[in-house]
Amino acid sequence: MSCRLTSDSPSSRSNQHIFDYARYNVARGRCPPLPARPILEATRFYSHTAYASFVFGESPCSICSKPTHHIPTDFHLRFRACSGDCKDKLDSLLVLDRSEFEFELPGLQIPDWRSGLPCVTRNHALGIVLYMVERRAAQRAIDEHADALAVTAGRPRPHGLMFRRRNIEELHLEYAKRINDTAELAANSSQLKQWTPLYLTERQLVRDCNLLLLKRVARAENFRLRRMFGCPAFQRVFRAFNRDLALITYSVWMQHREVVLSFVTSRAVAAAGKTRKDVQCPYCARSFTTAALSVHVVAKHPDVDPDALPVKPAAMDGKLHCRDCPQSTRVYSKEGLADHRRAKHST
Repeated sequence: MSCRLTSDSPSSRSNQHIFDYARYNVARGRCPPLPARPILEATRFYSHTAYASFVFGESPCSICSKPTHHIPTDFHLRFRACSGDCKDKLDSLLVLDRSEFEFELPGLQIPDWRSGLPCVTRNHALGIVLYMVERRAAQRAIDEHADALAVTAGRPRPHGLMFRRRNIEELHLEYAKRINDTAELAANSSQLKQWTPLYLTERQLVRDCNLLLLKRVARAENFRLRRMFGCPAFQRVFRAFNRDLALITYSVWMQHREVVLSFVTSRAVAAAGKTRKDVQCPYCARSFTTAALSVHVVAKHPDVDPDALPVKPAAMDGKLHCRDCPQSTRVYSKEGLADHRRAKHST
């Protein structure tokens, strides 16, 4: 979906049809195409690639900064949460926009720095509608306004490395563009909000189908499915196909088979090289772990008392087998064994 084309590059502009095709290719089942990216005036780097990365790409969680592939929780404020706990804390990133809250009062105006900032509403317990803005975005806007005032007055810029050099008049022209952009972004956010649940439902269906095929492949290749997903390269393939609502086919598996099998084999060799504390069976040449030795004796040496083994796991300390149940590996305490014999072997 997210083609690797640079922002605002000639190739990006001349290959509009590629991005449109990718956007419509997401339509599957009840999921409609991805809403078209908004055309912005002020943000010149909001390209097709940036839009696709924003919706589908990996980004830090807005709360804990952990990288996550989750779709944004709030498209307008660009909030993303890696878990339910972080999602519940997103409102802590908001601050009351008093200028908007008190806008209806006579004599009050929205300050210049507020122009173009995304705003959301929250209902107060007293029935008052509160207008909130993202705390960090508000602080950046205040700092940018202070920087433009310093440029206009010829003073040293307090935040010169953070913002483009603009005087206050140039910043006001930028504000006008941002106001228009905010309306475009709000409309796009509304479309994405309606599109997201349909997309997530279809993505889960595609994921289930892909898992079913991969389980069959793992069974045919004689290894466990979790070993396949231990391969980082195949993890990315699986995530990409699910993201794009595309079914993994046997041909897709054959393209990546060599990489996955090489990874699985290397892990198996590494595991085999680890030393394991095995104990040789006193009655044959085979070796077992301490826990498996008593099970082996019960199954293969029924004439031997498993309680007489010189090595037993810690869980069997003080426990006894029932000699009247020759194929049973169950162990009992002395009291439990007496109760068992009365219940099962009384004459």
